[in-house]
Amino acid sequence: MLDHQPAAGELTTEAEPRFPKGFAQPSPATVSPKEIDGALVIDLDTSLKYRDGHVPGAWFAVRAGFAKTIPEMLKKQPQAKRIVLVSPDGEIAAFAAGEAAEAAGGLPVAILAGGMKAWRDAGLAVETGHTHMADPPTDVWYRPYDNKQDVEAAMRQYLEWEVDLVPQVKRDGDANFSVFKP
Repeated sequence: MLDHQPAAGELTTEAEPRFPKGFAQPSPATVSPKEIDGALVIDLDTSLKYRDGHVPGAWFAVRAGFAKTIPEMLKKQPQAKRIVLVSPDGEIAAFAAGEAAEAAGGLPVAILAGGMKAWRDAGLAVETGHTHMADPPTDVWYRPYDNKQDVEAAMRQYLEWEVDLVPQVKRDGDANFSVFKP
C-alpha cells in the first residue's frame, strides 16, 4: 500500500505517549481532604457523576464558564478562604487551575490531591444530588434511565423523538432521505 519502508527506529510497540513531547503538565498547589475546610469547592466531573457523589458542599461547574460562575459562587460563599478544584483523579483540576485563578479575584486556588478518588479512598462522606449547581446539567446527555424520577416519562419522550425522526428529516428539507421498504 505504501512505498515507504520504515526503519527500525521508526517503529515501536510501546504505548502512545500520554502527552506530546515537551509538554509541561501544570502543577498547581494541592491540598489534602483535611485542608478543604473554609474553601469554595468546585467539582469538575460530569453533572451525572456529580449527582451520584461529590464532596459535601461542592459546587458543580463547567470549566468554560469560570469567568462568570466563580464570581457568582463567591458572592454566595463570601467567607471562602480559597478555591479548591476537584476532578476524578486531580488531573483535570490541575489543567483548570489557571483559569480558576484568573476568575478568583486574587483568592488562592488549589486542587484536591488525588481528586475524588483520594476522597473516596479516605472513606470520607459524599453528598448526592444536584445540590449546588453553578451551571445547568447540560454537559452530558442523560439517557432516560439516568433520571432519578419520572423515568417512564423520560423514556416515552425519547421514544416519541425517535419515532418522529424520519418525519423531522422530511420536514427539514435539507437532507435527501428516503425510507427503505423491503
